[in-house]
Amino acid sequence: MFSRRYFLTGVSVSSAALCGTIIPSWVSAAVDEISDQDKKEYKVFMSLSNYLTGFDDLNEMLGKHFYVYLKQQSKPEDWIALFTEYESVASQANDVIKKTLVQDHSVWGVAKAINKLWYSGWLSVTDTIPAEIKAQAYKESLAWRAMEVTPKGLPSGRLWQHRLKQR
Repeated sequence: MFSRRYFLTGVSVSSAALCGTIIPSWVSAAVDEISDQDKKEYKVFMSLSNYLTGFDDLNEMLGKHFYVYLKQQSKPEDWIALFTEYESVASQANDVIKKTLVQDHSVWGVAKAINKLWYSGWLSVTDTIPAEIKAQAYKESLAWRAMEVTPKGLPSGRLWQHRLKQR
């Protein structure tokens, strides 16, 4: 008979396997330097991320990767519309911002994708983001902070970092 502890152990081990063991070496996404034209959009992305998640201290390095990842995954017209609408109401009350973003279904879909990514840390296994970034995204996902627990299924300390560098 399966116990709750046995199930949670299996989920934790599976998560760790997805984040570090199964994923082969990936080609690094070019996010070290965001182009000048994208810098303003990136700042709006981080402001929007702060609004959507409710956290003001989001990881800037992960933000760059999330920005590039979501921009590639989204339709350009939906992406531009989201940022245009958010910029137009960013200084207003929260209910006005939410009402504006929810009105357009495609814009709200992109906003939800941003929120889901920050909270889950889940990056597709078919993209070009390095395994180290995927592991960090999982480890720093906001779900752990919201629950006030440490990430499950990750070995601690130097062992985890050493395993990632071997890949």
